[in-house]
Amino acid sequence: MKIFFITILVSSFIFNGLKSQTPTEKTYGTKYADEIVSSIHLGDSSEIIFMNKYHNDSSAVSIFKTGKDGLPKWTKTTGISNYKINSAIQTADGNMVFAGYVPGNKQYYWGKYFWVAKIDTAGNILWNRMFKFGVNAEATAIIQLPDSSLFIAGSGNLHSEPDYRIVALHLDKNGKELKSFSYYQGDVNFAYDAIFCH
Repeated sequence: MKIFFITILVSSFIFNGLKSQTPTEKTYGTKYADEIVSSIHLGDSSEIIFMNKYHNDSSAVSIFKTGKDGLPKWTKTTGISNYKINSAIQTADGNMVFAGYVPGNKQYYWGKYFWVAKIDTAGNILWNRMFKFGVNAEATAIIQLPDSSLFIAGSGNLHSEPDYRIVALHLDKNGKELKSFSYYQGDVNFAYDAIFCH
């Protein structure tokens, strides 16, 4: 089994709305910087939408489900500042896993931890995990492997290193850590995506 990282610098596009499959345009979010990270289509024509909402210099996570008419059916939010989602996928069991970061030190508000969580289609949290990689770590990509385990890629830096390194986690389907990985080649290293190759 080989995992390849895509580390090409890509532009970040900020979405203030989401086009539905009908000619009607739906707009979600309240500020120009609010960002839809992922939209997962379910079998009943509904969608689960993962959004980062911004206020001043902080962010919070909002997850909501829309019906085929594009109108929200329910909304879940962290309600806590500086949580962020970077990637979300639907898993083989029909649920969803998302990843990003949470504040690493809530007392002094510095540092970031890897954040990975799984929810069902009703928005209920099935499991919620945080992982520390040095001072700062941010999960940016998720893939599910054929055995239903999860591979999460991202970036982080240690106290002794000014630059970032590629870091990754291999988790079982219940979010238990199987193995962690770290790759450092000097200078700045970021993982933007991961690909499973047979």
